[in-house]
Amino acid sequence: MSAKSKPALEPVPSPAFPSGEAAPGPEPAAAPEANERALTALDEDRESFLSSLSLHTDSILRNREHIYESIARRQSLGRAIAVYFTMTVLFGGFYGATMGAFKSGPQALVSATKVPLLLFLSLAVATPALYVFNTILGSKIRPIQTIATCAAGMATVSVLLLALSPLSIFFMLSGASYAFLKLFHIVMFFVAGYFGAFVLYDGLQTIAMRVGHNQNMTLLQIWLCLYAYVGVQMAWILRPFLGDPSRPFALFRPSEGNFFKAALDALLAVLR
Repeated sequence: MSAKSKPALEPVPSPAFPSGEAAPGPEPAAAPEANERALTALDEDRESFLSSLSLHTDSILRNREHIYESIARRQSLGRAIAVYFTMTVLFGGFYGATMGAFKSGPQALVSATKVPLLLFLSLAVATPALYVFNTILGSKIRPIQTIATCAAGMATVSVLLLALSPLSIFFMLSGASYAFLKLFHIVMFFVAGYFGAFVLYDGLQTIAMRVGHNQNMTLLQIWLCLYAYVGVQMAWILRPFLGDPSRPFALFRPSEGNFFKAALDALLAVLR
């Protein structure tokens, strides 16, 4: 008796594909398209941030009322503060670099870091006192609004320092003495600080009126004097910014004398 041949095996239908058709292979990866979309979004965000930087710089120079109104309404304050901080780092850092370049490249890099650090630390030390005493006296200004206003004042200082940096470069290249440049930079910081204080003074007064509260101007004037003193002392702690060419490079100098004596000595050296 001949052996019967075994029947051919038929394909077993799949639950997902009952006809027995082969399952389709994996779809082509869409990674290139996803990366392209991500890069496009990143470029748009970068352009948007640069536009914000340009807009806020122009507002500081031309339309401060728009800044005060935005802070009073609490419109995009987080982004505004980020822009003001970026302005401080870029513009203040550039002015610091022009200061330190008088001595050496390393001093230029250090001073480019120290000038924004000076502005940030002065703000961090003085701002809590302003908010607390304002709140005790019945102010309705919120913490984020206080920070945004102080950041706008700090950004104003950095914008003015950027505008004054060509003068710094000019006197450095013209062979001015160390004493003259030290006195020059002291005056430039006081000029920039004055206008920054004006923005703070005007801004807090205007914002207080917008939120239905009269700013205590005596408190604000006392605080501005305190803020100026903190800035002066902070600058003395963080010195040198310019760098004495007769002394070796150093990140910091030992605590000796005080700012006012150093400024007077520079003035007398220039007048001699």
